[in-house]
Amino acid sequence: MFSRKNKENIIFCILEYHISDKYVIISTIAFWRFIVVNNNNRNLFEVWSSSDNGDVKLANDNKKYTFAAYNKIQEFLKNRALKHRGRKALDIGIGTTDLSTELSKEGFDITGIDFSEKMTEMSREKLPESKIISWDFSNGLPNEIEGEKYNIVFCNYSIHQLEFEQQINLIKEIVEHLCDDGILFIADVMAKYRKELEILSKRVDDWDDEENYIVYDEIKDELPNLYTDYIKFSYCSGIVEIRKLRIA
Repeated sequence: MFSRKNKENIIFCILEYHISDKYVIISTIAFWRFIVVNNNNRNLFEVWSSSDNGDVKLANDNKKYTFAAYNKIQEFLKNRALKHRGRKALDIGIGTTDLSTELSKEGFDITGIDFSEKMTEMSREKLPESKIISWDFSNGLPNEIEGEKYNIVFCNYSIHQLEFEQQINLIKEIVEHLCDDGILFIADVMAKYRKELEILSKRVDDWDDEENYIVYDEIKDELPNLYTDYIKFSYCSGIVEIRKLRIA
């Protein structure tokens, strides 16, 4: 494992030689995962946000942690959203807006949240008719959406930025903003059980222990009054679906 200081040095070396395919793969591993979760290093994240999405694509194509099965996950989320009768969505960690842009073309009313000023600027350019909010969601949801209800909410490769208690608090707050038939989808690196995640962390050479990846069994135990489900997409990625329990 690299120290935090060494990671920063590696990041800038990678950026300088990013045109080489072998460095693109490394950049996903040593750059994306390090930048997104460290609030004190958001200036580095701003640099990444202006770069191409090719590193994510290559990681997906090569089944690399952290984005193994990324395309399948995005396609699943899009299809599930399109099957819902509602057309109002909240995208937490909207990032490059790829998913929300696709849904916007299908008539969805999109609200996006991201902690990165650069990302929110890019999102506003791509989705000029959408409400895009710059906000640190480790502090919960912003006041701008108070009273709003959503059919679909996405936490798309973003919730691992939060500590476990923050994750649970955010989920509970999101549920308050769901319509009665609304659905929260959490897509990320995750495992069903703690032991599974521990084994995975030992098998992946470049595993980052600073990440707070979802363990479904632990999330489920904290949400006894909600419907939860886990869908595995790859050796390191999956989706947690959360809905309100229907009262007969």
